[in-house]
Amino acid sequence: SGGYYTAEEEAPYNGWPKALKANGKMTVTESEIVIDSKEGKGISIEGAVTINSGNIHIISGHEGLESGSSVDVKGGNIHIRAGDDAVNAGGTTNFEDKIIRISGGYIYAESDCDVFDSNGYIYFDGGICVLVRTIDGGDTAIDPGDNLAGKGVHFNGGTVLAVGSVKDM
Repeated sequence: SGGYYTAEEEAPYNGWPKALKANGKMTVTESEIVIDSKEGKGISIEGAVTINSGNIHIISGHEGLESGSSVDVKGGNIHIRAGDDAVNAGGTTNFEDKIIRISGGYIYAESDCDVFDSNGYIYFDGGICVLVRTIDGGDTAIDPGDNLAGKGVHFNGGTVLAVGSVKDM
């Protein structure tokens, strides 16, 4: 909660600047979050991210919504446009704990790289997801962990439309 915050457009940054960063967990309920971070990351949370409801709009030059552990969307309306991963549950250890879980809400996410990228599992249990990969290349709309022998994505409910890019002829 609070007021409107802005940063100087020509500020000297070291690495990828983050519009919203937390070293712990983040829970969103009945909130409106609007981020325009064309030269950096949108939301970068070290711990788990839970979205219960609200409206989230992110434009990001790098990752849109990034968690060091898990992203759990139970409701809300989420729109993300990212240069790199639109939604990322990352980190380099304990791939069993890296989870993207969608059980409700509406998500429209587009990315030049992976749209949903988990270093572990991705669960679709409900809700509506439209995932668009915008540029041709080696990345995908849905990218689970590489160590899971094809067992990383689970479709249990909801609606998912995943669109890959088209190579120019």
